[in-house]
Amino acid sequence: MAARVGAEDVFGTGELYTKAFGLVGVGRFELASGKVELILEFTESQGQPIGNMGLGIAILSRESDDSVKSIPHIVFRVSDIDLVYFDALELGGIKVQEPTAISDLGITIAMLEDPAGNAIELLEQYR
Repeated sequence: MAARVGAEDVFGTGELYTKAFGLVGVGRFELASGKVELILEFTESQGQPIGNMGLGIAILSRESDDSVKSIPHIVFRVSDIDLVYFDALELGGIKVQEPTAISDLGITIAMLEDPAGNAIELLEQYR
Protein backbone atom coordinates (compact mmCIF):
# COMPACT_ATOMS: atom_id res chain seq x y z
CA MET A 1 0.00 0.00 0.00
CA ALA A 2 2.65 2.55 1.00
CA ALA A 3 6.13 3.23 2.28
CA ARG A 4 5.95 4.49 5.89
CA VAL A 5 8.23 7.14 7.33
CA GLY A 6 8.13 8.96 10.65
CA ALA A 7 8.12 12.64 11.53
CA GLU A 8 7.49 14.79 14.56
CA ASP A 9 5.72 17.34 12.29
CA VAL A 10 3.66 15.01 10.11
CA PHE A 11 1.95 17.74 8.07
CA GLY A 12 5.06 19.89 7.61
CA THR A 13 6.96 16.84 6.36
CA GLY A 14 4.00 15.93 4.15
CA GLU A 15 4.28 19.31 2.46
CA LEU A 16 7.67 18.35 0.97
CA TYR A 17 6.17 15.20 -0.57
CA THR A 18 3.14 17.02 -1.98
CA LYS A 19 4.98 20.02 -3.40
CA ALA A 20 8.25 18.42 -4.57
CA PHE A 21 7.00 14.99 -5.65
CA GLY A 22 3.37 15.59 -6.65
CA LEU A 23 1.64 13.37 -4.10
CA VAL A 24 -1.74 14.35 -2.63
CA GLY A 25 -3.20 13.75 0.81
CA VAL A 26 -5.90 11.07 0.69
CA GLY A 27 -6.31 10.20 4.35
CA ARG A 28 -5.63 11.33 7.88
CA PHE A 29 -5.97 9.07 10.87
CA GLU A 30 -5.77 9.84 14.57
CA LEU A 31 -4.77 6.68 16.40
CA ALA A 32 -5.83 5.75 19.92
CA SER A 33 -2.21 6.34 21.01
CA GLY A 34 -2.56 9.99 20.02
CA LYS A 35 -0.32 9.58 16.99
CA VAL A 36 -1.41 10.98 13.65
CA GLU A 37 -0.86 9.35 10.26
CA LEU A 38 -1.09 11.14 6.92
CA ILE A 39 -1.59 9.04 3.77
CA LEU A 40 -0.31 10.46 0.47
CA GLU A 41 -0.74 9.00 -3.02
CA PHE A 42 0.10 9.86 -6.60
CA THR A 43 -2.58 11.22 -8.91
CA GLU A 44 -3.02 10.75 -12.65
CA SER A 45 -2.48 14.44 -13.37
CA GLN A 46 0.49 15.11 -11.13
CA GLY A 47 2.44 17.07 -13.79
CA GLN A 48 5.78 16.30 -12.11
CA PRO A 49 8.96 14.91 -13.73
CA ILE A 50 8.70 11.87 -11.48
CA GLY A 51 7.40 8.42 -12.28
CA ASN A 52 4.38 7.04 -10.44
CA MET A 53 5.75 4.51 -7.95
CA GLY A 54 2.37 2.84 -7.68
CA LEU A 55 2.71 3.19 -3.92
CA GLY A 56 1.76 5.95 -1.58
CA ILE A 57 3.58 7.25 1.45
CA ALA A 58 2.30 7.11 5.01
CA ILE A 59 3.83 9.58 7.47
CA LEU A 60 3.33 8.50 11.08
CA SER A 61 3.98 10.83 13.98
CA ARG A 62 6.95 10.04 16.23
CA GLU A 63 8.40 11.64 19.34
CA SER A 64 11.17 13.62 17.63
CA ASP A 65 13.13 14.00 14.43
CA ASP A 66 16.30 12.74 16.13
CA SER A 67 18.48 10.87 13.69
CA VAL A 68 16.93 7.57 12.70
CA LYS A 69 19.42 6.49 10.05
CA SER A 70 18.70 3.12 8.50
CA ILE A 71 18.94 1.33 5.17
CA PRO A 72 15.24 1.61 4.23
CA HIS A 73 14.43 4.70 2.23
CA ILE A 74 12.07 5.97 -0.43
CA VAL A 75 13.25 5.78 -4.06
CA PHE A 76 11.69 7.97 -6.76
CA ARG A 77 12.45 7.35 -10.46
CA VAL A 78 12.61 10.78 -12.12
CA SER A 79 13.03 12.13 -15.64
CA ASP A 80 14.84 15.34 -14.61
CA ILE A 81 16.93 14.65 -11.51
CA ASP A 82 18.41 18.15 -11.23
CA LEU A 83 14.98 19.79 -11.32
CA VAL A 84 13.44 17.46 -8.74
CA TYR A 85 16.50 17.48 -6.45
CA PHE A 86 16.92 21.25 -6.28
CA ASP A 87 13.15 21.86 -6.01
CA ALA A 88 13.04 19.45 -3.06
CA LEU A 89 15.91 21.30 -1.37
CA GLU A 90 14.08 24.62 -1.78
CA LEU A 91 11.01 23.04 -0.17
CA GLY A 92 12.85 21.96 2.97
CA GLY A 93 14.72 18.85 1.85
CA ILE A 94 18.17 18.35 3.38
CA LYS A 95 21.16 17.89 1.06
CA VAL A 96 22.97 14.54 1.35
CA GLN A 97 24.45 13.81 -2.11
CA GLU A 98 24.06 15.93 -5.22
CA PRO A 99 23.13 14.18 -8.49
CA THR A 100 26.00 11.84 -9.41
CA ALA A 101 26.29 9.83 -12.62
CA ILE A 102 27.16 6.15 -12.36
CA SER A 103 28.08 5.65 -16.00
CA ASP A 104 28.62 1.89 -15.93
CA LEU A 105 24.99 1.49 -14.77
CA GLY A 106 23.58 4.25 -16.97
CA ILE A 107 21.98 6.07 -14.05
CA THR A 108 22.30 9.26 -12.07
CA ILE A 109 21.41 9.19 -8.38
CA ALA A 110 20.98 11.79 -5.68
CA MET A 111 20.21 11.51 -1.98
CA LEU A 112 18.41 13.89 0.32
CA GLU A 113 16.41 13.77 3.51
CA ASP A 114 12.97 15.11 4.23
CA PRO A 115 12.68 17.66 7.08
CA ALA A 116 12.31 14.78 9.58
CA GLY A 117 15.51 13.02 8.47
CA ASN A 118 13.92 10.24 6.37
CA ALA A 119 16.16 9.28 3.43
CA ILE A 120 15.02 9.84 -0.17
CA GLU A 121 16.89 8.54 -3.21
CA LEU A 122 16.29 10.00 -6.67
CA LEU A 123 17.21 7.86 -9.68
CA GLU A 124 17.31 8.93 -13.33
CA GLN A 125 18.10 6.30 -15.95
CA TYR A 126 19.73 7.63 -19.11
CA ARG A 127 20.29 4.56 -21.21
